Amino acid sequence: MNKNIYFPGLNGLRFIAASLVIFHHVEQYKFWAGFSNAWGNPVIDSLGHMSVSFFFVLSGFLITYLLLAENQKKGEINLKRFYLRRILRIWPLYFLIVAISLVSFGYFSYFGFSELKASFGFSDLLCLLLFVPNLLRVINPTMIGANQLWSVGIEEQFYAFWPVLIARFSNKIFTFLIGFIILKFTLHMAILGATFFQIDAVEKLLVIYRLFPVEQMAIGGIGGALIFHQKHKMLNLFRSPVILILTTVALMFIATNPLHGIYITYVEAVFFAILLVNVVHYKALYTLFENKFFIHMGNISYGIYMWHTLVIALLITLVKVMGLTSEIWTGSIIHILAFVLTIGVSHLSYTYFEKPFLKLKDRFAFDRMVFKRKPLNT
Repeated sequence: MNKNIYFPGLNGLRFIAASLVIFHHVEQYKFWAGFSNAWGNPVIDSLGHMSVSFFFVLSGFLITYLLLAENQKKGEINLKRFYLRRILRIWPLYFLIVAISLVSFGYFSYFGFSELKASFGFSDLLCLLLFVPNLLRVINPTMIGANQLWSVGIEEQFYAFWPVLIARFSNKIFTFLIGFIILKFTLHMAILGATFFQIDAVEKLLVIYRLFPVEQMAIGGIGGALIFHQKHKMLNLFRSPVILILTTVALMFIATNPLHGIYITYVEAVFFAILLVNVVHYKALYTLFENKFFIHMGNISYGIYMWHTLVIALLITLVKVMGLTSEIWTGSIIHILAFVLTIGVSHLSYTYFEKPFLKLKDRFAFDRMVFKRKPLNT
């Protein structure tokens, strides 16, 4: 098996998805600040949610593939090393963002987002420290500067059990993945049915369960497993220009005509998995994103996702404090500055804060030859 486990084109897709999330949250924060905004527009809302869905599918795709590769090469999955790699990649910046958000929460609430009249309590802090920030969407959905952490929490919860399951079911990986998806859907239907009795605890459980879309990781995992096991007959059903065009059109339709229902996360995930399978297969596609710019933007995409809400909150607060509340300032200028400053901050964060942890993380790779910070296939 090729030791250079690197899927071309994915860094560029990461960057595009992260950029759409910035756009989504600028409008949300403008709404919270009382500025003229387009929040509530179904396209803007769906672009943000679909970008996060893409990240979930991508995580399942990559992690499943890498776990299968480690299990094949080493005969086992070293859980200690896996968790250390995840900790070193996620935790340092996560807790830095949490600390900054806690310190600045009162300032943002008073000067920039007084309309929210939000508070921060001990239960909120516990959610952040225990890596269950997705519960904040139920308890305190307006945590300025940290509301994007809910999806990071879901990823960490996914990482907690996924390597154990992959190690257990690696010999029956497709049966496991399909069974996992069916079980997730069945439980969702059961909870939804229980809401008929109008029990408050069940209603809250349904909200929490909806905010745990691990079925999207599992669907991404199917794509990764198909490629790992070189199931060409199955892959060829999805790898074709016609299928790619139809998939792109379907995703555009969902983005512009948001669908509702418990099935939509599954549908989005299938389309994103098909997109990934095609991008990493066709050179004409992945070479579009195989340049220094997109590779670096992909490398800092975690930072982009983590820093952007703090940057947006600071910009809006400064606009309010300085009295620059004209339409020109609250419109495109905030979007432009939020994007540019987020890229700049994320670059500095990656270079001077994250890199030492990433270098240490690479020491725990199952094959150190496999992982490089800036791989290029050209």
